[in-house]
Amino acid sequence: MNIRSGAHYTQMMVYDFDGDGKAELMFKTAPGSKTITFDKKGKPKKETYITLPREDRKAGITHKDDYRLSRTDYYEHVVNMFMSWTKHEEVVKGQWPATLEECFGIAPTYSYPLSRKDAESLADYFMDVYAPARSDKNKLRECEGFIVDGPEYLTIFKGKTGAELDTVRYEPERHDDGLMWGDYAMARIEPANRVDRFLAGVAYLDGRHLQKHWMVDSGWAPMTNPFNDSPHGRDGTDPKFGTLTTQGAHSLSVVDVDGDGKDEIVYRSATIDHDGSLLYSSFDVMPPESAIPGQTARLGHGDALHVTDIDPDRPGKEIFMVHEGGTYAPYGYSLRDAKTGKIIYGACSGKDTGRGMIGDIDPDQRGLETWAIGLWTAAGKQLDTRMPGTNMSIKWAANMTTQIVNGAIDVTPTIEDWRRGTLLTATGTKTNNYTKGTPSLVANIFGDWREEMLVRTADSSAIRIYLSTEPTTHKLYTLMHDPQYRADVARQNIGYNQPSYTSFYFASDMDWANVPIPKLYTPRALIEEESSVEADEVEASEIDEKEVDGTEVNKTKANGTEIDTKELKAESVESAEDL
Repeated sequence: MNIRSGAHYTQMMVYDFDGDGKAELMFKTAPGSKTITFDKKGKPKKETYITLPREDRKAGITHKDDYRLSRTDYYEHVVNMFMSWTKHEEVVKGQWPATLEECFGIAPTYSYPLSRKDAESLADYFMDVYAPARSDKNKLRECEGFIVDGPEYLTIFKGKTGAELDTVRYEPERHDDGLMWGDYAMARIEPANRVDRFLAGVAYLDGRHLQKHWMVDSGWAPMTNPFNDSPHGRDGTDPKFGTLTTQGAHSLSVVDVDGDGKDEIVYRSATIDHDGSLLYSSFDVMPPESAIPGQTARLGHGDALHVTDIDPDRPGKEIFMVHEGGTYAPYGYSLRDAKTGKIIYGACSGKDTGRGMIGDIDPDQRGLETWAIGLWTAAGKQLDTRMPGTNMSIKWAANMTTQIVNGAIDVTPTIEDWRRGTLLTATGTKTNNYTKGTPSLVANIFGDWREEMLVRTADSSAIRIYLSTEPTTHKLYTLMHDPQYRADVARQNIGYNQPSYTSFYFASDMDWANVPIPKLYTPRALIEEESSVEADEVEASEIDEKEVDGTEVNKTKANGTEIDTKELKAESVESAEDL
């Protein structure tokens, strides 16, 4: 209760945040949030509410509070917003029009501050005349169910038991119902939409602590009229991070793009360094065929983002992304250097380029192919005007090529190979996210190096898991051992689901000598377990500093606790395929 549900709004992280070998759950909560414990028969036996902050309890906030707005509540909210118009910070500064009539482009009629009667009259005009004239989707009289008031928190729960481990206040706070976020500014009016959209991810920033490290804020995107303007393409009010505006999208990636051993946040067309500084925000000169040739503009927003070593013949990683700016964006799709943001290749499509994907679908070509408008090699050579699907990719085949998951809405999901055709038809199942057609999860969860596909049954009563049965001669550790892949899987559920990628070049022609050999760290929890363990487990304290299977065992520190770990040395094996 009191948390808006949906792919854009409800972000959940499941990960071993404290290094004890067991995953925790972290997500946004609010008054009314609780855990329910079930007995062996599946019946609820206990309910436990989260801990409200002391200052909120003193303020009278309880778990019985319900902040969801009814249609009547939303109308009342608009009336109160209009009555307080002259006190709004942007009106006081002279940034926004002094009257609502000026905002709506109608003749001045009322005296300010507005009386309740006059505010109701303007609210009626806004909902019944002005909004529908801008878009037939603006049915504000039917708006209900969303939340514009009340506190929000971030809570972490113990995965094994559901016990609350900590609750802190959620940042950033709402501030308003989206008026300053642009929710009312464009033709499609969407109250409490952008203000409630969040992304989430897991990053290795210093490898030790679970605490707040930094906060990056672009500031508000200035608008001249919150009811008829656009917040896009303008620098935010923050002098350091203002260029971040319009660069984000419906997902993000967490990748070490500069090779310093610490993750960066690839915020679509901009990247934030591990220390919270702005690594870069990508701009380019608009081409002759654009609406504003010669001007410099952001690469901007897009719905698909892919980060890995796409071109093995270039140093470092690359980012492939699509962009929605149409004639006002320098590119409809682009491949850029992940470390610098410099464009490698791309094209101005002149339209909203909504979807794109990468993968080794043609083993005769060097590097991963990219596609958004046509099919291209990693080096930028066009291979075809056709292209595979863009819903989701999967590493499914024995030869380490990439396959595509197709099927959206009521179409049965399939796994397709660009050359061989349909490899699997998942009869009786459905994908998610409507036209995006993404499975519940694609990840290497069972071992081997092939990914499994998790989809819901057609009646949503169960999750079905499909795995590849093709025999393969390639040996590789489970992809979850790769830090980038593991973090990618953790964030795969947020926004518009995107595939998970390894930190190294993964393809049918991969050079095995360049595949990193992961370090095996024994979870701290094993030290705290009782001395008796199962036959296939190894007690961390029992590992000596000696040679084990030709590899050296060394002591290291994890989360401040000294433990013994078995570290696979590169010199003890010829390649990852020898593992």
